[in-house]
Amino acid sequence: MADILEFEHPDFVVFTGDLITGDVLVVNATGYIDLLLTPLVEGNYRWAATYGNHDNGIAVTREAIFKTESKYDLSYTQHGSEDLLGLTNYYLPVYSATAEENSAPALILWFFDSRGGFDPAGVKPSLVDETVVEWFIQENANLTEQWGKIPALAFFHIPT
Repeated sequence: MADILEFEHPDFVVFTGDLITGDVLVVNATGYIDLLLTPLVEGNYRWAATYGNHDNGIAVTREAIFKTESKYDLSYTQHGSEDLLGLTNYYLPVYSATAEENSAPALILWFFDSRGGFDPAGVKPSLVDETVVEWFIQENANLTEQWGKIPALAFFHIPT
């Protein structure tokens, strides 16, 4: 990852799930998140993530991964609404460098959590839930009403 970051010099990095394989790690799983993020932190790269079907397991939860990410100022990963299935369902507005206060974003980045992993019953569904799709439709309509049509990108690990 450090080599790719050095070669590409991105303005922003997006993780689309499976930051770790939580279903096989039994100790110190969030320590591996710190290792994953080290090249980003050392290179001063900003990032955001949405989680996939392996981002929780025996020794790690999405909440623990989020807490680990959140200790870094460079992380833009957001904890989505408690009303939605999956933790990382959110959007980030991106503004131009010359944007005036209260102006429309130049771009919207959408993040949809694919869930998955193990729960007390043995497994969780591995897909973006339909309630998240409904939330997206409503939020996108609200943003369009407020600012007009805005270009957008969506990031997810496993689709609906």
